Amino acid sequence: MADLRFRAPLDASHPVRLIFGAGEGGGDDAALLHVAFVLPAPQVAFEATAYVRADVTIAFALPAPAVAVRAAYDLAMTTGPQAGASARWQQAQPGAQQLARVSWRRASDRHAAGRIPWRRGALLVSESAAPWQVLARRPVWMQAAWQEAEHRALRPRAVRWQAASQTHCAASAAWQEAAPCAVRSSRVRWQEMARHARPDISLPWGEAAGRAGGLQLPFGAAAPRQVELHGPWQEARRPPPGRSSLVRPQPPVEPPCYSPPPGLLAHLIFAALADPATRLLFTCRVDGGPAQFVIPIRRVYMAVHEIECVRLPDMTEVPLLGASLSADADSFGWTLQATGPVTLLDLLTPSAGEPARIRLTLDGIAWVFVVEGLRRERRFGQARVQITGRSLTALLGEPYSAPRTWLNAQTRTARQLVEDALQYTGATLDWAATDWLVGEGAWSFSGTPLAAALRVADSIGAVVQSHWSDPQLIVLPRYPLPPWEWHQAVPDVQLPLASVITDGFERVDSPGYTGVYVSGETQGVLAWVRRGGTAGDMLAPMVTDPLITHADAARQRGTAILSAAGPRARVSLTLPVLTGGSLPGVLRVGQLVEVVEPGDTWRGLVRGVDVQAELPRVRQTVVLERAL
Repeated sequence: MADLRFRAPLDASHPVRLIFGAGEGGGDDAALLHVAFVLPAPQVAFEATAYVRADVTIAFALPAPAVAVRAAYDLAMTTGPQAGASARWQQAQPGAQQLARVSWRRASDRHAAGRIPWRRGALLVSESAAPWQVLARRPVWMQAAWQEAEHRALRPRAVRWQAASQTHCAASAAWQEAAPCAVRSSRVRWQEMARHARPDISLPWGEAAGRAGGLQLPFGAAAPRQVELHGPWQEARRPPPGRSSLVRPQPPVEPPCYSPPPGLLAHLIFAALADPATRLLFTCRVDGGPAQFVIPIRRVYMAVHEIECVRLPDMTEVPLLGASLSADADSFGWTLQATGPVTLLDLLTPSAGEPARIRLTLDGIAWVFVVEGLRRERRFGQARVQITGRSLTALLGEPYSAPRTWLNAQTRTARQLVEDALQYTGATLDWAATDWLVGEGAWSFSGTPLAAALRVADSIGAVVQSHWSDPQLIVLPRYPLPPWEWHQAVPDVQLPLASVITDGFERVDSPGYTGVYVSGETQGVLAWVRRGGTAGDMLAPMVTDPLITHADAARQRGTAILSAAGPRARVSLTLPVLTGGSLPGVLRVGQLVEVVEPGDTWRGLVRGVDVQAELPRVRQTVVLERAL
């Protein structure tokens, strides 16, 4: 219920006009007011939304009506703020200018806006008027619903939920630490404020001003600290299969490089011959680090071996009495020789013109062979069958593949030449050498796909190997590193002399060449390849190949020739086959092996492997190339 107090006497010359919120000078803006009367003893109940200095007219035909007014004011105009109030929903003071209201229209930015619902209005002068009279149009405002309002230059318009601009005082947001205001603001919700200069209303969730104060949060991200923890009860784990040994930590090893004494009076130790150009190359011996596979020193080496052989693809068991597997750097794959009962004649007979295939598994290591030969031997009271086989890549050569002719009609890489030869054969290629470009028309060859791959690899002195169980060719450089750089590389296998059953030593010296000329033909290059640190004056015979069309090809071919020169030895070692953990199992061709002998440690490349399996004994003989 609102009590109406009138400041002016009743003017009966025209209908009663009630003006709410007008000051001394009146206002220009107006708002529509809907009034509901209850008769008799009329009481006016209405609900309206008005702005500061808004004219409201109520028309009714009853004498001295009792009006019940329910109004909501949007006092979006301030009279010069001094400080911002941080209370949410604070009562604002009516402004001195009227604001135009547009429903759902985006208004321009304003400094601050406040809205006070259900505020008691100021006393207005009452006048009588005829009921439901149409109000005269005012030139200042528009009565049409949803009409675009006119921009005012004096004050910005405010719309409900309008985003306010930043104030000097920080707007208080939920859980945000606000900056202190210069004038203490009221924090009472729905407070009725006096009509005087009030601070700006800061809307909640506004963007706050930055402050220099720090914020301490519990459970924040801590700075890392290096703290050593020593627990006597370490979490245990299951031991790996096999025998475990305690590995004691080794003391740090001082670097082998020479440290000159004070005054830089160094003693020079030359590792290479003198260069006629008087160019000194200083090197320092740095070991490459621990090997990938290590055979530890044991008093006794024990192993339990398992051999399984099945026919593919039906997995029929193939009984064997013994087997021998071998591979070397000059052959493309593995070779099998085995013996068994006479039932192998029928079990491994070729079918549909294709040779039989078997899979031999030794201590978890699998090989797949193509059975190429079956031979029976009978003695008094005894009969045996001997079988021979090769890796699956043997199907790429004769007599299984017909010769073809290849010619590169466009520039291709050496790897692409081999891949073109293996196309439609089902075999893949693993190219581990340096690739190079071969010009158009430089490659012309007639033969089987396997012969084509061997021809391309031979042009750079590389070796061709086969995957143990898949139809895949592997092209490897004959010397991944030259012998004079073996001490800087990380060995693949390290074995002590205690693990060697028998060993053999044979010298195979060759001239100590230090340089060689490598040349192509019509589209080739001419390169002089020499050993680093030497004059390269001791030349090996010149090599010519039509596939030497790039410096990379010439460098690989020259490195292979110079690496095989000089004093060297062929060392054969018979070892047990040890698998599991860091044990090497069966060694591979091309691996770098470090042999630890009492008082001497040397390295060599694997050039051949021969595995003899006659249960319960399994041995492997490894041939190493050692540079002296």
